[in-house]
Amino acid sequence: MEETQSLQFDNDPTAKELQIGSMKIAKPQFKALLIFTKEDAQLQILEKCLGKLGFEYDVKSYDAALDTFLKKQPHLVIIDCRHTFAFDAETICSSLRNTHAGSSTTIVALVHRRNQISQASNTTDLLNAGFNRFIHETTKLDEIED
Repeated sequence: MEETQSLQFDNDPTAKELQIGSMKIAKPQFKALLIFTKEDAQLQILEKCLGKLGFEYDVKSYDAALDTFLKKQPHLVIIDCRHTFAFDAETICSSLRNTHAGSSTTIVALVHRRNQISQASNTTDLLNAGFNRFIHETTKLDEIED
């Protein structure tokens, strides 16, 4: 009779290890960096989601973002692109991409639901700056399940 190995996943995203048969291995800790100019509902939603997924994350302003990125080398960066007057999101994205760690990091732009994605020039500019993905802001906290 052939013995089969089972892979046991704990539903707790904060669990520190996985068990494969009798072997326990360390679960990787995913890291994120949120770059926001001010605290708002969008930031709170992202913090809640990242926490539920077991991410270790930092929230930084534009000024501290590059230093934190170089020290922590996060797997995911989300940049608030809704307020172009506050800082140039394209510049910070390009700066992150031009580092050694920047080539393997996923960088996501948080944009307004209504206009930025529909404007082809904005989309092209953000993609050329190095963004991988876009997410739309949500205005309803109840859209996020507990």
